[in-house]
Amino acid sequence: MTSSEVSTNSPAASSAQPWVIDTNIVLDLWLFEDPATEPLRAALQSGRISHLATRSMRDELERVLTYPHIVKRMAK
Repeated sequence: MTSSEVSTNSPAASSAQPWVIDTNIVLDLWLFEDPATEPLRAALQSGRISHLATRSMRDELERVLTYPHIVKRMAK
């Protein structure tokens, strides 16, 4: 894996601990706003951790975001 295949998304990505976050958890965090993910959301937003994602992980999320039931949910 090269550095171009990995992405970190955080305000303080350089000092944040990188975490690999499953696509379903990403959806729970940002689309469904599951209360159980609040500690993870807070850690991401504060920069304590960063979301580490490979190209294939980003591709999977992009594909999942086109599923009809997901598109419908995002339109709300």
